[in-house]
Amino acid sequence: MYNATVSAVRLLAAAVVATSFIGPQAMAGGSVAIDELMPLFTKNSKLAAEISTELTTQKLPQAKVVCSAVRLGRQWQSLGGERIGPYSCDVGDKQLIVSPKQTFFDIKGVAIAKTDETVTARAANVVESDLSWEWKGK
Repeated sequence: MYNATVSAVRLLAAAVVATSFIGPQAMAGGSVAIDELMPLFTKNSKLAAEISTELTTQKLPQAKVVCSAVRLGRQWQSLGGERIGPYSCDVGDKQLIVSPKQTFFDIKGVAIAKTDETVTARAANVVESDLSWEWKGK
């Protein structure tokens, strides 16, 4: 119970940090399988190697790892329901927190500033890059 509470508090804190850049529109949480995130995570070979090592060390199948994410709300006209970082993944007895940089684009592929008041109406795509991460004991 304590570990679940600590994990929930950490994810909420990470969501607050993330939404401070894009407003309160992204306050909901959501689960996502690490399998779905691996295309993003493997863009950084060091992160991918660390995940692989941790899974092997703990004899844990990748398919059993579930992560939490920030879910964009209904205010996002084209992106409502999308999940974005930070991601918090329980990998056996450790917690992996991955924080990507998000860039939002309009339908023409033009970047939209997160501080732009129309970002929720205009954003048609989001790209995550420049991953930073940390491992914590649970």
